[in-house]
Amino acid sequence: IIAESIQILIQDLENACESALTAMTKLSWQTIETVGDQSLYVTTIINHLKTIAPAIRNHLGLSRKYFIQFCTTFVDSFIKKFINHLYRCKPINIIGAEQVLLDTHSLKTVLLDLPSINLTVSRKPPQNFTKIILKNMTRAEMILKVVLTPNDFARQFVKSYLQLMNNDGDISSFQKILDMKGIRRPEQAHLIERLKREHATIIASHQQQIQQHYERVFSATDDVEQILLDLCIIHGDNVALIREIDAELNKNIDFSRIRADSLQVAKT
Repeated sequence: IIAESIQILIQDLENACESALTAMTKLSWQTIETVGDQSLYVTTIINHLKTIAPAIRNHLGLSRKYFIQFCTTFVDSFIKKFINHLYRCKPINIIGAEQVLLDTHSLKTVLLDLPSINLTVSRKPPQNFTKIILKNMTRAEMILKVVLTPNDFARQFVKSYLQLMNNDGDISSFQKILDMKGIRRPEQAHLIERLKREHATIIASHQQQIQQHYERVFSATDDVEQILLDLCIIHGDNVALIREIDAELNKNIDFSRIRADSLQVAKT
């Protein structure tokens, strides 16, 4: 019952913000000439957050646990929706992208303060809550930074894309950003092919590193979870890349040989 009630509250707040997100997608971003204060759609969203979130907190009274659960679930859902609407802001010129980048930063700042809005004495939110916002809003900011990146030279543009997007080789996401930049679909083909090649090069390079890592680790353990944990330490939070590399390694590497060789080395 509590979970269902929290979900209803989340839905109500999302519905209140929906019209502002829609307004964001309908702005003529390709004709923006100057960067100003935060856009009206952001002000509208922030006003809803500052009105509704404290009211929910007051109704929950001393149940901070459930209010934090509400806040955490809301920001996770809302930011994903925000990014989906961000992709629909197309085409968008350089000044427009800079404006949305400013808007995104303003929104991120308020979301980080969501549990303590209008409180005289604020409390530090849980680490998981902050991590969700920083990770997902950073992705929104990186999308806009890719839009701001010149695409005159395909290889450099794709390299910058992979660097900004944490080596994300997903073609669908890449195409959405190209659409935002106003690049027509027929003209996107060579950029997509370049992305495939550059991403494959990254995977191949990481395969070599990880194969060496497997050889070392297998001499000590056959715990796959521990191995993947070690990979996470090496490659950060890029779980998609780790899974992709792991899948390739399972296809291409003779684990029995590696383990046998490693054990032999360990004996000598």
